[in-house]
Amino acid sequence: MDPPAADPAVTHIPYKTQNAAWLNLFAPLVVVSLVLSVIALAVAVNVDQTTVIQSGPVAATGATSLNADLGEWDFIFDSPAIAADTDVAVLFTNVGDVEHNFAVLRSGANPADESKLDDGMIIADLGDVLPGESSSGTLNLVAGTYLVVCLIPGHYNSGMSAPLEVAA
Repeated sequence: MDPPAADPAVTHIPYKTQNAAWLNLFAPLVVVSLVLSVIALAVAVNVDQTTVIQSGPVAATGATSLNADLGEWDFIFDSPAIAADTDVAVLFTNVGDVEHNFAVLRSGANPADESKLDDGMIIADLGDVLPGESSSGTLNLVAGTYLVVCLIPGHYNSGMSAPLEVAA
């Protein structure tokens, strides 16, 4: 008796095998894309929106004047840096709905909350300004990074602070 005939050679890949191979190749890419999208969304949502600094034309050593808009709950500066060891004219306008204040803390001071803020940290208090009004003052600071804050109770804890660069 003759041995059984050999199975014919497979000349095509069954549909289910083709489908599974495609999924094995692209499924991890889809999962990675989804994970990266979720991370990007989470980062975008968690961006600190309390500090808004808009850049504008600035001399290499920093601006000799500074305009600042005070709103709820941010400072918007027209320049990313002011000049060191120079009298810098500051004009601040309250574009918010409640009274605000413009004060500068010494370089390196960054209290965790209002209860940690003390008078020794304040090196300049340019005063309070009512909604829709402006006020002005002068700053003359050595080079460094300072923190501009609103001293109205509850405002600093609401996030009303912004770094101020003083360039040499």
